[in-house]
Amino acid sequence: MPRGKLNESYVKDVAVEYLKDYYCKLYNNNDIFAGKELCVKKSFKRPDGLIALKNGKNDIFVAVVEAKSCRTLGSLFPVDGDSRWFVHGVLFGTIISLIIGFVVPLMLWSRIILAAVGLVVGTFLYWLFTFRFTYYRYIGVVSQINNYPGNEKWIALSIDVYNKLSKEHKIDFEKKLRRSGIGLLIISSGSKVSTLIKPKAKAKKVIDMFVRCNEILQVIEK
Repeated sequence: MPRGKLNESYVKDVAVEYLKDYYCKLYNNNDIFAGKELCVKKSFKRPDGLIALKNGKNDIFVAVVEAKSCRTLGSLFPVDGDSRWFVHGVLFGTIISLIIGFVVPLMLWSRIILAAVGLVVGTFLYWLFTFRFTYYRYIGVVSQINNYPGNEKWIALSIDVYNKLSKEHKIDFEKKLRRSGIGLLIISSGSKVSTLIKPKAKAKKVIDMFVRCNEILQVIEK
């Protein structure tokens, strides 16, 4: 039973076993596949865990999970780099520029100058007041899990990693997960699991996107 800092392998193992049991009970189906590091066909990326089974509608359901420990703590911190922030700033400045250009009753050249100033000032003000918005900040683990196909997606954190996050960081991180429809599990020693956020399900067929899809289908279509 690991104590103190939990390693990523332990977090992964516990998360996969927990989700296997969770979905087995949720859909009342024991014909379930649970695997680790299964390769996605086109990108060759590998989610830490994958659960597959038939749901209540007899559709093939896939859940993926990404585990994080102290070793990969950096992927939980938001960083700047979302191109939408830049684009939205320019669009806001452009709108201000157009309003000035059409509304202000001045000579044409004066309106052009004011419109140009409005573009620069509007863009700058938008960037100034929104650069810390969670919506525009990139979080590595969120982008990572979104690269994997799945009907539901989870992130599993060790309890020691979660406790390292400040209150403000936890709020921002969980807000980002809810907005993205990603679930959050907290893994403790003794294989204890707490579900902080449940994911939003997406109805689409994704099983064919995995290299070992035929092997998975043999297990769940008995």
